[in-house]
Amino acid sequence: MIRRLLSLLLLIALGAVVVLAGCAKKKFLAVENLPPETSLFVQGSLDTVNHIVQIYWFGSDPDGEITGFELRFQNPATPAETAWVYTSRTDSLFTVIIPSGYAAPRFEVRSIDNAGTRDPSPAYADFQFSNQPPTASFTQRLQPTDTTYASATLTWTAADPDGNGAAMRFQYRIARAC
Repeated sequence: MIRRLLSLLLLIALGAVVVLAGCAKKKFLAVENLPPETSLFVQGSLDTVNHIVQIYWFGSDPDGEITGFELRFQNPATPAETAWVYTSRTDSLFTVIIPSGYAAPRFEVRSIDNAGTRDPSPAYADFQFSNQPPTASFTQRLQPTDTTYASATLTWTAADPDGNGAAMRFQYRIARAC
């Protein structure tokens, strides 16, 4: 009987230790604010002629949440237009203007977390766009014809060095010499 009582007391004591161990004060490790991380991607194939690009991006923050993004195009052709622009979007359709026929801009985006910390290493993508002018030339000289109407038959060839030649359209006009 004493043995049973001792076993019971030992069991109660062991249970009390287990219960009280769960009530211990929790220890937290204080960590300073960690910067967010940004990723980006372009959907579909890139064409050097197509100067319209759909770009997607997202951010992650290990100790908070993303509240927005800043983005910019760094274009060597227009170096004055490189300021960061704020957005809450995660994608956009961009049209890159190519006044000189060739552009090699870099798109950059960085996340901003709830503490206002910006991603110190923005995600980026380098692009190369070309838009060289097409050329056209006449292939046959004007020939005199037997007709009572003032008429002329013209033939020409054309080439687009960096585009689809089959998609070209032609405009012509008749100018009157004075």
